[in-house]
Amino acid sequence: MAFLNKYKLKITFFAVVFALISTAVIKVPCPVCKASGQVEVTNMSYVMINDVKATVGGAYFAYCGTFRIYITDVTVELYNQGIDDANGYMSLALVDYTTGRALDNQFVVINIPARKRMTAQYQMFFQTTVDDPKTIKVTAKIVQNMSTDKACAGSGYVKMNEWPVYSVLAERITEAQHITVDEPKFVPLFVQPEDWDMTDPFALDVQFGYSG
Repeated sequence: MAFLNKYKLKITFFAVVFALISTAVIKVPCPVCKASGQVEVTNMSYVMINDVKATVGGAYFAYCGTFRIYITDVTVELYNQGIDDANGYMSLALVDYTTGRALDNQFVVINIPARKRMTAQYQMFFQTTVDDPKTIKVTAKIVQNMSTDKACAGSGYVKMNEWPVYSVLAERITEAQHITVDEPKFVPLFVQPEDWDMTDPFALDVQFGYSG
């Protein structure tokens, strides 16, 4: 007991130093990304596709007859179940109805308020080769944009002494990592009507459906 009293201050000092070093070295799951190392930056995970309707207004040969261009009007019914506005991408694909193989894929931008339903309309110019099948459908899929979590640098773990701060500020840190989407990821090459080789659409065996 006398020994403890004599060295009490030193023992306390070294105990505190050890605790500080331990919390700076030991890592715990990141409260921002829930140990995944990634955060969604567009709130698109709560956006649901309820229905897709498509109509081909014409199908034409182009580029000296080596490609087909499908002029397609696509209507998509969307619902944002989340409590935050969503801004991101949706993939619209022209698909072989019999095999499910994607013949062309294009991206469009979506802006939909929280808890709202929306009907979005697009005129798409899908491009395929002349050898691709003509039995087709249009599918739609929400693109959920993920990015490396800046709080943990993508590791999924933070230092123990940092955890309380990240835990309290998790919502703010997540919001700070959100991005605004203004343009598609890939800008599709549209063929202007005056460059098309045909003015009359050929006969099609067209079927349309939805695939989320």
